[in-house]
Amino acid sequence: MLTMLQKPDGSKTTNMTETLKFMLEQVIPEDNAQDDTDHQNVRKLIEQPIETTDDKEFTQDEIRQIIEGLKTQESTRAGRNYK
Repeated sequence: MLTMLQKPDGSKTTNMTETLKFMLEQVIPEDNAQDDTDHQNVRKLIEQPIETTDDKEFTQDEIRQIIEGLKTQESTRAGRNYK
């Protein structure tokens, strides 16, 4: 069982919790909104409302078809048929 790792400063982890925390810190980078410009750009894009001049509202028939499709998918997964 892995319980001790050597850190870059030469010290070693002393228990399983510290070892796992150290491993995760090495594998999963910190999400730093100030330094990561790619992520900053994505955040800006998703915060802006989507506005297009040719957008049309969904019709009641389109909404009904979507809901019926969801019911069919759900019943198929559960092995049931709601129709």
